[in-house]
Amino acid sequence: MLEIDLDSTRHQSEILSNQADALNRERNDSLKQVEDLKGRVADKRHLTRADKATFKEDLDRIVDVRNQIVQKDREWVEKMMAVIATGARERKDLIAIKYKVEATIWDTRSAWAIAILALFTSVGGVLLGVKGFNLWSLRVQVYQDAILRKQAALETEEEGPRTD
Repeated sequence: MLEIDLDSTRHQSEILSNQADALNRERNDSLKQVEDLKGRVADKRHLTRADKATFKEDLDRIVDVRNQIVQKDREWVEKMMAVIATGARERKDLIAIKYKVEATIWDTRSAWAIAILALFTSVGGVLLGVKGFNLWSLRVQVYQDAILRKQAALETEEEGPRTD
């Protein structure tokens, strides 16, 4: 979802860049008009009232265009700052999610490793227990049983027959 948002932010950035290019073209056209107006004024040393009115209208129109360009520039800067902030926030969120995914994967791998290790040690413990019990019953218990039989036989001989 964040990658989709990031793509949307990139698309908005492209649109704003195109708008900036259009504003720059308007600005350049306006500057050309101002230069043209200056050239016409420089060519005519003595201006008639009609020329002055025409120049005044042209100048007013250029000032209006300039004001519109300034207003559009402000709006464009605000939009671009919002897009940049959104893109930065989305990149931070994406990095945080990637970190969480990596941490989850690491935890899962660790849990599997611990489970496998526990399984092997449990099986090893059971095998060692069985082997130890067998060794004890064959090597130690046999002799203890024999000793106990002899002691029991001796005690019964010493007591003698019972007359109950």
